[in-house]
Amino acid sequence: MDSLIRDCNKLAKHQSASTQKALASIDAAIMQLETARAGLSGNTRTDDISRAKAQVERAQSLVSEQTKELYTNVAKYGKHVEKVFKLDLGVVAESQAFEDKRSVLAQAILLHFLREGDFEAAASFAREAQLELPHETQVQFEEMYRTVSAVRGAMHDLTAALEWAVEHREALEAHGILLEFSLHRLRFLQLVEQGSASKALAYAREWFPRFGGASRPEAVPSQLDEI
Repeated sequence: MDSLIRDCNKLAKHQSASTQKALASIDAAIMQLETARAGLSGNTRTDDISRAKAQVERAQSLVSEQTKELYTNVAKYGKHVEKVFKLDLGVVAESQAFEDKRSVLAQAILLHFLREGDFEAAASFAREAQLELPHETQVQFEEMYRTVSAVRGAMHDLTAALEWAVEHREALEAHGILLEFSLHRLRFLQLVEQGSASKALAYAREWFPRFGGASRPEAVPSQLDEI
């Protein structure tokens, strides 16, 4: 157990360091875009735009690398947890083990259907098992699947995910979960990839300052001419 706690603390520190690196890189990209905007009226427009583009590409590459590295470390930690908490599946073969736990088992099956997003099967099972289908829980899972579907769709729509993260900001931050920042970062990169420099800067100015670092409202212009 002690080793799990140590590894968890290391993972949390790594996540914090990765976030700071990503913020610094995004700050640099924003400043470079601001420089490009200022140089639009001068003779260095092409050079400024090239540097800004290169900085944005470096920021995107760094964020992608940091995210992949974090996912890798989380996966390794998951394997460590599995090794520490080994499940004894031998009891599954003992039918008597569930004799006095039928209601608990039925509830577990019902929740499984809800977690899998199979709401029709959940409703049918609840009727057959004479269980009360937890409406609030079903609503939460339905919202989750709608949000995930939107993110995974062709448009990669982050609207619902961002709304949820903002709504649950205090609870997420209390557990050290930087979901809101990660989603804002993805939305910023989406706007950059779409060539919407002015929208990207306006978005960064609106959302990034609350996460600390060098991202300050006054450091980002409200508009950037098309470049």
